[in-house]
Amino acid sequence: MLSTLALAVAIQLPAQAQELAPGARYDPDIPTLEEVAGHGFREAVTPPDDVIRYMEALAAAAPERTRLIRYAESWEGRPLVVLVIGSPERMARFEEVKAGIARLADPGGLSDAEAETLVAELPVVTALMHGVHGNEISSSGAAMAEAYHLLAAIGDPDVELILSESLVLIDPMENPDGRNRFVYQNGIAQARWPDEAGVSAEHDEPWPGGRGNHYLFDLNRDLFIQSQPETRGKVDIFLEFRPHIVADLHEMGGDATYFFPPTAPPSNRWYGERQIALMDVFGEAIAGRFDERGFAYFNRDVYDLFYPGYVDMWPMGHGALGMTYEQASARALTLRRSDGDLLTYGDGVLHHFTAAIETALTAARNRERILRDYLAFRREGIALGERGPAEVVLHSAHDPGMAERLAGLLAENGFEVFRASGPVTVGDRTLAADASFIVPLDQPTHRFIHNLLDAHVPMEEDFVRRQIERRANRQPDEIYDLTAWSQALLWDVEAIETPATGARGEAIATGEGLLEAGGAQAGVPPRARGARRVPDPVGHQRGRGGDRGAPRGHPYPGGRRGVHAGRPPLRRRHRDRPGGRERPGPAQPPGRHRRRPPRRSRPHRRRVRARGHVARQPPRPGAARAARAPRL
Repeated sequence: MLSTLALAVAIQLPAQAQELAPGARYDPDIPTLEEVAGHGFREAVTPPDDVIRYMEALAAAAPERTRLIRYAESWEGRPLVVLVIGSPERMARFEEVKAGIARLADPGGLSDAEAETLVAELPVVTALMHGVHGNEISSSGAAMAEAYHLLAAIGDPDVELILSESLVLIDPMENPDGRNRFVYQNGIAQARWPDEAGVSAEHDEPWPGGRGNHYLFDLNRDLFIQSQPETRGKVDIFLEFRPHIVADLHEMGGDATYFFPPTAPPSNRWYGERQIALMDVFGEAIAGRFDERGFAYFNRDVYDLFYPGYVDMWPMGHGALGMTYEQASARALTLRRSDGDLLTYGDGVLHHFTAAIETALTAARNRERILRDYLAFRREGIALGERGPAEVVLHSAHDPGMAERLAGLLAENGFEVFRASGPVTVGDRTLAADASFIVPLDQPTHRFIHNLLDAHVPMEEDFVRRQIERRANRQPDEIYDLTAWSQALLWDVEAIETPATGARGEAIATGEGLLEAGGAQAGVPPRARGARRVPDPVGHQRGRGGDRGAPRGHPYPGGRRGVHAGRPPLRRRHRDRPGGRERPGPAQPPGRHRRRPPRRSRPHRRRVRARGHVARQPPRPGAARAARAPRL
């Protein structure tokens, strides 16, 4: 068991003085990053296009051991890929292996003999995810180094064990648009040589930065919501390969060291005890490797195990083990820390590479235990549903479209959801079929269903008590992030637990009820109460039925509206407003044009011009507002 705050206080050698894998020999037929992109793994921040080119080059050089899968496309048209690596024997039976993994994940009707056969034959699936925040740059460099090491290492017993016992999925770049934005902004801020000063231009990332995607969404909060194409593709890959171990590699502030689990409290009650125990196994293995190489680290602090919408926590809901790794970030090539030590981009690549390879090795060494724990979690979900309420009925009499939206969302997360075959009887109520959907609870995702639908997921009492004491002492709380996410409350849909209703109709297919983003328009669920109040798209005919108002060749059912997703039209500014200019805008019909009078502000907030400067008039007596504490 690791200590509460484990720190390896060892002298670190400069990153360039240490090899990625000491003593490793590599096959010259496998291309290096320098041969493809012109720089080494730790020498420069690789642009998104070169990351993809390198993964393609690796797949082409070792086709018998790899599959390169393009799983999504970003808003700006950049590909998102995952490189699957395994032994030649296993990759030759690729589809058969995937079918076995899917069968293990759906153990309903699976006999003990069949389960034993699957556990004996199947690989453990380890997913190494990198760069969900585009300005956390070193993880993608590590991803390319990991793939190279697994494919090019010669005579390395650890690599041989990983390939014989595992399928390794490497996603090198979860947010290519954000990374591209960072690389561009950082490149134009660089001087002739890297500047290590934290106040230099290359460390001053301008708005909007590279953390979010094109629309500035935080993709590491979007997993079960799936509002972005990058997330939807990722979830599809997770549901296709059912990874048993997921590590998501991040960066944090430059004055920190390296974080890996075990995590800080609180923990989500719907995760299994086996998963928490297995987390200690991985933490001890990585700690041993970091101690051996002299890397500083910490754990059981800052990063918790609560919100189920992170890249690493979403798989926990399906029975996998998810883990976050955090590396102190140089946010450029070099950074002089506040304590005087020098942190480099190469340090981050080296540390992430070491943690990721150790993760894959630990998974391979514990393959059978991991598969048995995963199978037990999935079977327990079915058993829990058989012992308690049999179903959850999603119902919204006032807005059936929202119940449909929520049902589709659950289906996209890998849950079984059914339309009602007729009126649904719940106690003394009879619910309309078109406003009701059935979610069985005797399915492997039983815990995840509760996690997303319950109105409240409690924290440990001692943790909550400690936060109350800290607040009383004017200390900051220890809550890392989101604490509430009930989808039933969010969509204003009743989630009614009930015995079997006998009203299950056809299953909801993935994609039903979701608002598909793409092209020029976004759809609105046809029975949603707000569908008729969506503004008319400029230039389209007004219409509520058939294909009127729809783009050519894309009719929508009645009750839907189309909304332009592109740039809004320019509008006229008031010509009688100081400094106003007339801008091009949609033509006004004859006799309809009129000017709106200039907007007047309150006297105490009015600005007046004086000698070319803008001065603010003093506030009225008693108009001062109480200062607000900043929002966290």
